[in-house]
Amino acid sequence: MVGIGHAGDGVVRVGEHTHHVPWTVTGDRIRIRAGEGSSLALVEVVVASAQRADPVCQHFGACGGCVAQHFDAPTYRGWRHDQVAAALRQRGFDDPPVEDVTMIGAGSRRRATLAWRTNRGHVDLGFRERGAHRIVAMTMCPALHPDIVARLGDLRGLAARLDAAGRLDVTRCDNGLDITVEQKREPTLAMRQAMGAFAEAADVARISWRAGQGGPAEMVIQRRAPVVTLAGVAVALPPAAFLQPSAAGEVALQDLVMTMLAGARRIADLFCGCGTLSLALAQRGQVLAIDSDAQAIGALRAAGGAAGGRGVSIGLQTEVRDLFRRPLQGAELKGYDAVVFDPPRAGAAAQAAALVASKVATVVAVSCNPATFARDARLLVDGGFTLRRVVPIDQFVWSQHVEVAALFTR
Repeated sequence: MVGIGHAGDGVVRVGEHTHHVPWTVTGDRIRIRAGEGSSLALVEVVVASAQRADPVCQHFGACGGCVAQHFDAPTYRGWRHDQVAAALRQRGFDDPPVEDVTMIGAGSRRRATLAWRTNRGHVDLGFRERGAHRIVAMTMCPALHPDIVARLGDLRGLAARLDAAGRLDVTRCDNGLDITVEQKREPTLAMRQAMGAFAEAADVARISWRAGQGGPAEMVIQRRAPVVTLAGVAVALPPAAFLQPSAAGEVALQDLVMTMLAGARRIADLFCGCGTLSLALAQRGQVLAIDSDAQAIGALRAAGGAAGGRGVSIGLQTEVRDLFRRPLQGAELKGYDAVVFDPPRAGAAAQAAALVASKVATVVAVSCNPATFARDARLLVDGGFTLRRVVPIDQFVWSQHVEVAALFTR
């Protein structure tokens, strides 16, 4: 093995060609066989690399949730750094200012999407195999928060009362679990009753239903509004709301953005969600928070108003707006000291172009996708900004995903 690819696969050279082989690491000597298409499959590790470590989960290698438990600590940290640096180099940044990785510990993931399938009365619940539809029946998960792991058996029992297949989006909130059931057909009366009984028995805060990922969620039962604390402010989450994957990663991201925007007093927070960054920044200056999710904006507005009523100084304005179709631009950006954007994985190309055409001097970009982040960074730098800092944050522990925050000035 001669290296590690972006997705955590070992890179092997065969003749003049390179191939990616899962579950390997630099320095391994391996036996491989031809897989589907041009891929290669691992047969065995003949001689293990000194960079290899023992996985901490019995499901590793079958479950597709983690790709990097077999890296030792220095290799893992270096791979995280290189994921971001390599994406920037592919966009023409020869020596990108990528800093050391901010590490977030295992057992911190407070969100999970678990698939289930029922076959002859037996329910498999867990993550899918990598690149396959088969579900690995989870009995443990060192990446997830223990409060979620402790409920795997209960969640399996709930799934047994629902459709033959579907997914459970599970979020650990301050006051209990918030669960969204995803199945193709609308729940029957018996299914709704089962959800209600489960919520009572398991002391779940809320259960909602939706037909597919990304669609609107219908509340089935709410015993109490699920609450998370963002920058010291209690926010009642709407059903299926976006939330950073870990509380520790959220705090690290808030601290980093606050440092990057030190001195800025009028800030636009774009793709703001329920206010992960807005509520921190608005306690120091004036913030315009924009997102296309009306429920998220409503939750942010209510949380800011309630905090203000308790004497917390919150300088916050909100707006519902599709920033992909209508980026903030022109005269709308006049007078802002800085802009921060944290878009979905598709990135914020239109908004980056609008920032180039504005007179905003400071931009902070946050992303969970190094590829689209690097594309947006290229747009900003080609438009006159300088990339000052890039910080990877390892809040998707052991998975192929990594968070990044970056500072641009001009």
